[in-house]
Amino acid sequence: MDPEERARELRDHFQLQDIEIPTAGLENAKLPDFRVETFPALKIETEWHVLTGAPHSGKSTVLNKLAELGVATRQEAARRVIESALNGGFSSEEVFGSKDILQTAIAREMVKGHLGIDPDATHVLDRGIPDAIPSSLEYSSDPSELLRAADLFRYK
Repeated sequence: MDPEERARELRDHFQLQDIEIPTAGLENAKLPDFRVETFPALKIETEWHVLTGAPHSGKSTVLNKLAELGVATRQEAARRVIESALNGGFSSEEVFGSKDILQTAIAREMVKGHLGIDPDATHVLDRGIPDAIPSSLEYSSDPSELLRAADLFRYK
């Protein structure tokens, strides 16, 4: 199958129809506009704690142990997004070969996941929204949604 068509199918799988498929000439691409509208009066103070760290540093192991002890936890958004694509019939090469689409899907899943957690309930999260911003920038996806969400949610 045509790689561009497969990228469109991956974008559709993640429901990212508004994301354009990159084409040749990315070396001349513009950097994202970082002027993000913020709402200083609107901050959500949460009872959430965030585990952050390098890949394979033990975050998921600690999170799983906490869950066994009865602590409310939330797995990393990237893990959920990647598993969804792989279970949806996409190969790992297709998923990881479309990093801009993947990063946008992870960002949206992370924000959506945060909106689904009671801010007054204690939770331990595998990574926080600020952790996703560098990857978003590295792979040329628009970080504005993440920047707004990072400004909105306050962790312990």
